[in-house]
Amino acid sequence: VIGNPPYIRYQLFKGEIRKKAMALSKEEGVDLTELTASWVPFVIHAGKFLRDGGRMAMVLPSKLLHVNYAKSLRRWLLKNFESIIIISFEKRAFSVLEDTIILLATKGHYTSPNVRFVTLHSEAELSRDTFMMEVEGYPAFTPNADEKWTKYLLPPDLLKKYLKIVNKVENMFFSLGEIG
Repeated sequence: VIGNPPYIRYQLFKGEIRKKAMALSKEEGVDLTELTASWVPFVIHAGKFLRDGGRMAMVLPSKLLHVNYAKSLRRWLLKNFESIIIISFEKRAFSVLEDTIILLATKGHYTSPNVRFVTLHSEAELSRDTFMMEVEGYPAFTPNADEKWTKYLLPPDLLKKYLKIVNKVENMFFSLGEIG
């Protein structure tokens, strides 16, 4: 399945088409929020047509990586795809107002880390190998669907350092509710 869904914000994504999109997502076990844009149920519905081993390639807003309304989509991707590659670009890849990414996914269930984040300078660097999901030198992760995934866009060496620092300091902080 190859697609470039419409990027319609929730304010304009309404009426019967929205109801149907939300219902189709619910049938797939995905509860979407009221803030959901049109591209989220589009991806879920497209994935419904894949058998195990089938592949999907989508041009999506980079919002997939960080907005709250995409959490359920991130969770669904992790649950239903054995291999996921998210390609971002240093230079704006398409002449649209939003930053975009390319999502490549292979349907199936994984048993080990399965998500790779690849950053290319521009779309000119895309190759057949990338689309055949052969990317060497990029570590695989199993990211938490409830967290933002933007940190994984860091170059691999910087990401390792970042994650090491986060692991060291994460227990050093507490919420005000814990002391009051």
